[in-house]
Amino acid sequence: METPLSLALFLGFTATAAFGNPIALTFSGVATGTLGTTSFTDAPFTVTSGGNTSSVFVTPGPIDNLPAIGATIDITGFSPAAFTDATSWVDPEGSGDIIFNDATLNTEILGFTHLFAGLETYQFQNSIAVVGGFPFIPNIFENFQNIPTSQGLLTITMTSNNAFTAVVATPEPASLWLALTGLGAAVFFGRMRRSTRT
Repeated sequence: METPLSLALFLGFTATAAFGNPIALTFSGVATGTLGTTSFTDAPFTVTSGGNTSSVFVTPGPIDNLPAIGATIDITGFSPAAFTDATSWVDPEGSGDIIFNDATLNTEILGFTHLFAGLETYQFQNSIAVVGGFPFIPNIFENFQNIPTSQGLLTITMTSNNAFTAVVATPEPASLWLALTGLGAAVFFGRMRRSTRT
């Protein structure tokens, strides 16, 4: 009985250690576009998603990529809409860019550049807040076209007053104590098992 218990406790500890921290991300501003068949002009919007710091992966560039969890967009005057494609956040290292992607279409749909605000070395591992900057997507690269959402196809042609925030949750003290207790119990039961054999 001790072996399965110690194994379970040890696996529980290693799983806790392997998990990163939850991260909540937002991209907000003022936008012009169309949701379904209804147009909007200079409407405040906020894109929100979750993520996990352990999910970040790097592609050539180097570019840091974070898969988004439960991405939604809330546009004033409309019900909140969930993106139905997979989405992600992208930060090309050294560029000062932050980008929100439709990962299914492999298309950058929102993004701005703000130099010397911490985005050059940002890797989705800590909290950050960046206000302003130059919105190059979709203002120049018109990629936000007919993106599927739960409220219909969404097109955004222009944004301004952009801001990006990311808040990394810190592990609760209780979780750390539980993880350490699990490791201690695994060691204890492992020693107990060895002593009963002798």
